[in-house]
Amino acid sequence: MPMLRGIFLLTVVKNILAHTYLMYNHLFFFKYSSIINYLEYMENFSFSVIANGSNGIENYFFIAGFLITYVRWRNLSTKNNQPAKMSLFNLLVKPYVRMTLMQLLIIAIFLLLPLIGYGPFWGDFVGPYLKNCKERWWINLFYIQNYWDSENSCLYHTWLLAAVMQLYVIAVLVLWFLIKRPNIAMIIIIALIVCGMALVGSIVFVHKFPGALTMYLLDGISGPKMWNTLFIKTFDHIGPFSIGLVTGYLVAKHKKSLNFGTVATTVLWCTAIASLLAVFFGLYEYRHGDMKMDSSLSILYAMLNRNVYGLFLAWFTIACVTGKAGFIPDMLSWRALIPAYRLCFLAYLLHLVIIYYHIGILRERVYLSHEENIINYFGYLVSSFILSYACYIFFQVPYMCLESLILKRTVTGDISDNENSDFEKEGNTTFSDGNNCSITAKSIKRHMQTISINGIKEKHILSNIPCRQEKF
Repeated sequence: MPMLRGIFLLTVVKNILAHTYLMYNHLFFFKYSSIINYLEYMENFSFSVIANGSNGIENYFFIAGFLITYVRWRNLSTKNNQPAKMSLFNLLVKPYVRMTLMQLLIIAIFLLLPLIGYGPFWGDFVGPYLKNCKERWWINLFYIQNYWDSENSCLYHTWLLAAVMQLYVIAVLVLWFLIKRPNIAMIIIIALIVCGMALVGSIVFVHKFPGALTMYLLDGISGPKMWNTLFIKTFDHIGPFSIGLVTGYLVAKHKKSLNFGTVATTVLWCTAIASLLAVFFGLYEYRHGDMKMDSSLSILYAMLNRNVYGLFLAWFTIACVTGKAGFIPDMLSWRALIPAYRLCFLAYLLHLVIIYYHIGILRERVYLSHEENIINYFGYLVSSFILSYACYIFFQVPYMCLESLILKRTVTGDISDNENSDFEKEGNTTFSDGNNCSITAKSIKRHMQTISINGIKEKHILSNIPCRQEKF
């Protein structure tokens, strides 16, 4: 699905923007001479995209769930109309190894920052993060950092990878039933969504949390508590992930039956857009802080908002696949975005390291303004992708070559040239000359050209490394 490249890339770009304005650290605001301008920002209706933008993280979970089912059913090998066996190695081991190695690389880079970083704010702001990585880096190997307080974990934004990896394990059970008993699998998926909603509702009720992790309703105490108790936990995101599983299955196996007339398409688009606006802008009236959300409304909003957004993503994806989204799929599938997409996973991991470094070396407090933040944002964005490119060339490409050598298979890439096509054209991307695997300037150049021309195969989008032909 080429259009998912654009969604994933835009989500990473938006994450960097959000972390430019807000970060999980109370010392983050000490870099400003005054934070009174935040009150003015909240008066702007458009600022809700950032102030109440935590739902944007669900893009990752939806895409991860979608690709697990879509890629496997699209490439399904059959014999007498029966699917082949499921490969746990391809489902769990490969994503684990790839994401773990990239995490270790970023942690190593972060631990080297003291060699070039210093300043009056360094010890107080960056020091605790460095200490956490020195003492608790091993937590990231077990993917349990989302069940660890973020202030005591190494690179707290890696909670996303932990949650996705845990959902991969759950997906194994769902996939097995989708192969053997599709009806039971759908019941399990519905049960997962309902259980996730019940856990979210009960936690919000017990701790008296607001309905969402939004700047409108949080303070210095409830914000970190809600982050650690609810937001980074797997069950808070199992709904969009499960919706992604179902959507991928339907698109891959029953695309021909996904036909909508003009009236149905119009109604679905209006409903989807209304739901999207309600999720992102529904809390705008609480921006002054003088209105307290009723407990029952908080519980209802917390239980539904992420799943409603997941349903929007499901319709948006189906509309793109069935040609009901106009020019949007072409924009998201633009081939010029492919190189940036290939780097965006590393950029996501690296951008917080760059922000830490910049804040740590500040000599004076800065004035809080949109202009200042936008300038910093583009600095963070460009620096993240430049550093990601270096890591990609010197670490990720050699790893892919080594993996190909170990598994004795070549890396295969494919891309869709037609938005209405079920299958994407397949091509070969090899990193070896003859029987040897040599990483030379020429081979790297050839590989980078292949990225731009042939694209990639979106199997494990969060691992950001092209996957091979997989079979059940």
